[in-house]
Amino acid sequence: ADAARRAIDTAGFDAVELHVGHGYLADQFLDARVNDRTDGYGGSVENRCRFALELIEKVLAAVPADRVIARISPSRFMGGIYDWHDLDEMLAYFIPALQSLGLKALDISCANSVYADTAGRIVRMVRPMWDGVLIGGASLTVDAANAELDAGLLDLVTWGRAFLANPDLADKIAKDEPWTPFEDAM
Repeated sequence: ADAARRAIDTAGFDAVELHVGHGYLADQFLDARVNDRTDGYGGSVENRCRFALELIEKVLAAVPADRVIARISPSRFMGGIYDWHDLDEMLAYFIPALQSLGLKALDISCANSVYADTAGRIVRMVRPMWDGVLIGGASLTVDAANAELDAGLLDLVTWGRAFLANPDLADKIAKDEPWTPFEDAM
């Protein structure tokens, strides 16, 4: 919470994004295959969600809700498609809980995988239960991104690796120019 407050107040950030995905600490609590705790932070869906919800609640107490985003990755590629254990039950509990905390923006991240196979599936599950800003995309083409936006599935599209490979990506999109492919060496 202190780091988030300093990012906004001291460093002048527009917003902060809490990384609650990709196998990092908060995601380890969410994942039943990793979380073998027997206390109030392990076992049931509610317990596994507790750490992430408490983290987000603390940040929302320190930073205005319209300046906080949470990134989750319930489905990603890790040598194969990897979904949260109890995916349907997890989303049915976690997404409304995020909304009830006052979170306004959620980023469904797919961790270097094909959108339709990972984040795209999750977006279609989450959209009916999420009223806030929904962010995703990563591997989408401009046409596919526009289709997701037009369908009301996404509100914003991300292209992290594409921007690393194309610092002028916005201009390339506007001019309908080809993109330089991302390479790990970048």
